[in-house]
Amino acid sequence: VVVAGASAGTLEEEREPVINWSPSLLLHSRLHPLYNGGMGDCLLHSAALATNGVEDGDLSLRNALTRVLRTINLYPRWREARAREAAMNGYRADDWQWRREWAELGRAAQMPRSSLEQTHVWALTHVLRRPIIMYGVHSIKNYRDEVVGLAQHQGIYLPFMLDKSQCSTNPVALGYVRGHYVALVGEEKDASGAASVMLPVTTPDGELLPVHFLRDAEVGREAALVR
Repeated sequence: VVVAGASAGTLEEEREPVINWSPSLLLHSRLHPLYNGGMGDCLLHSAALATNGVEDGDLSLRNALTRVLRTINLYPRWREARAREAAMNGYRADDWQWRREWAELGRAAQMPRSSLEQTHVWALTHVLRRPIIMYGVHSIKNYRDEVVGLAQHQGIYLPFMLDKSQCSTNPVALGYVRGHYVALVGEEKDASGAASVMLPVTTPDGELLPVHFLRDAEVGREAALVR
């Protein structure tokens, strides 16, 4: 296992840190990003590294992700969240456009080395039966360090479509840097191993991380859902 030094530098950047920013948490544990081979499979490699310590070399997670997208009815909640996001940005889509986008997401999940995105992160929580906390940079920058867009990956992803009794409350920590996903693993400071790795669910400013793929009726109740 190799620590991804460049990713660590970006995620811990002094002006905009997204991990290892809390002195109280650093007393107990520190997060380290792990290198993975990428090639479009970086989300799945990262999840496998974070949960099992090895990459998804046999595509078992990709196959499981494809099954979840086919067998669990994620579409209504996904569409509601996407339509709300679209309205906030001043545009709307027709039903056929949403269904075409959903079909494209399903095809991407099936194809090895095909890049995956936020919807796949959320679907993956239903494969793992665990929440995923994604720590990511807020701004997309070019080679001149100029902001060219905003990254929306950071936040909390919950397996909403599964009964809580079927899931673990122990989250998986991942990072997102420049279009690349990395596993984040904790280094416990307690030599006895008694202490657990602690993961912040807020920003350095004390705001709760975004909770993704909410129903309209759940907006404003994020803290209760996370709890």
